[in-house]
Amino acid sequence: MKLTDEPVKEIDRLIMEQIKSPVELLNQACFHLITAGGKRIRPRLMALITGLISPDAVRNMDILSMGAAVEILHTATLMHDDVIDEGLMRRGIPSVNSAYGNKVAVLGGDYLFTKAYNATIKATDARISRVFSDALTTLVQGELTQMTNTANLEITEESYFRTIYSKTAVLFEITTKIPGLILNRTDAEIEALAKYGRNIGYAFQIADDILDYTSDSEVLGKVVGKDMDEKKITLPLIYALNNDRGISRETIYEAINGGCVERILQIISDTDAIASCDKVAERLISEAIDAIAVFSESDYMQALRELAYASYRRKY
Repeated sequence: MKLTDEPVKEIDRLIMEQIKSPVELLNQACFHLITAGGKRIRPRLMALITGLISPDAVRNMDILSMGAAVEILHTATLMHDDVIDEGLMRRGIPSVNSAYGNKVAVLGGDYLFTKAYNATIKATDARISRVFSDALTTLVQGELTQMTNTANLEITEESYFRTIYSKTAVLFEITTKIPGLILNRTDAEIEALAKYGRNIGYAFQIADDILDYTSDSEVLGKVVGKDMDEKKITLPLIYALNNDRGISRETIYEAINGGCVERILQIISDTDAIASCDKVAERLISEAIDAIAVFSESDYMQALRELAYASYRRKY
């Protein structure tokens, strides 16, 4: 995506600059994950939103610095998530906890959290620190909420969306909101940008939840089937549990509690649960695109439409 290549390259440079530590073990652990690649969807998203608002601002250093901060924050959450979930692979390589141990992964994640927040303190708009602080609180609450809902087969779709907002969508939301704050847009425009990011975040997480059932580890870059193993009740399973195909909840309970992966996959297929997820994601993406229609048509607008669909229609 040529519109974002240069801003993302600069954000990557700022990330490496901001996280460098005099403690070599910290550098090794943090660089291990940062340099492993990743989609960089949030930096690209921030660059495109900035261009949508004002093409002349795509090299605004305040915004680029915040793009780095958001990606650092995201990386910190991945390091902690892999400790909590005992994940062994991330981005196609051993996770930080697998390569360096849980203690280093936890401390490395803590270090990255502080680096991300420190970047916001230097921002010229005080609202950005509050946005970051609120997002951190939401992320922690989301992780704990998901833990308490483990194996809760009565979880509702509404509860699922509250959880994925806290775990995923909130970071997309602040990614698209921050350029609007820095560039002093109206409250209505900032909310439109936030809605775009929030909905893309929802669709992105639904895609992740589907891929846990449909992908393979080599393509996905991490172990598939983790949600099933850990009895995390995500949207495909919620739709399967509430199916109208005559498959009883008791049958599904038995498959889940018995760890019958093949049976669960067959139930997901037989109940058209993935198709139901597709409909929800399509609606969310459509609403996201409609939200930013308040801005002028441009190459950035078209790129944001494409990114919206790509966030869901992906293989990893």
